[in-house]
Amino acid sequence: MTYRLRPYRAADRDALLEITAQVFGPGSLDRMAEEHWGQALGGTPWWQRKQADVANDCDLDPAGIFVAVDVDERVVAYVTTRLWRDVSTGWIHNLAVAADWQGKGLARALLVHALDYFRAQGMTHAKIETLAHNEVGRHLYPAVGFEELAQQVHYTMDLSRGATASDFLMQFQADITKVPVLRPASIETTALGAAWLAGLAVGFWKDLAELQDSRTADQVFLPNMSDEKREVLSRDGRRRSSGL
Repeated sequence: MTYRLRPYRAADRDALLEITAQVFGPGSLDRMAEEHWGQALGGTPWWQRKQADVANDCDLDPAGIFVAVDVDERVVAYVTTRLWRDVSTGWIHNLAVAADWQGKGLARALLVHALDYFRAQGMTHAKIETLAHNEVGRHLYPAVGFEELAQQVHYTMDLSRGATASDFLMQFQADITKVPVLRPASIETTALGAAWLAGLAVGFWKDLAELQDSRTADQVFLPNMSDEKREVLSRDGRRRSSGL
């Protein structure tokens, strides 16, 4: 299969966006968050947000984008870049190869081409980022000269559910207090509390005992920490809170 590299043209934009939606899934943090929470965050699916990111590259620095095309001039891969002139660093922002062209050396060729572009622009260093599970990137990037500096851990939290939704926090509370912690089936306790108070006020429930009987548990977290570890963590917490 024959291909050649050339600079990006405005007419290539739709092809870049199509490739983006086709292949970026495994390396998309947005997709991971979407799968973790079971919904498109903000109502916008991950691939649309990633397409918007690549479209922004096209608008900000089209001169720093290079594509691979087949014999029919169909775009089959691309790389987008940014120049950080204040620190003389070129950033390879997005790199993607169409599914039917993967494993044929296009990613390496585009990387090398981008690095040559950085040198021509007077850059002294280059950077690229990837996720730890991207086995292709973790082998390819060092192979063209990149050196690993650090790894990041990405966390996510559903702000609408609060700390009660976190198994870790519930278990930690049980461990530190050495008391079982019950998570109710309904964790929207602010709204539920208001409804209970209103119901008590109008006589819908006769007393607090009746409300107690209406509660249902989703999960009970039992203490499961050694006394020694609990004491170490508690002592450290007291020291930190006292400023010592």
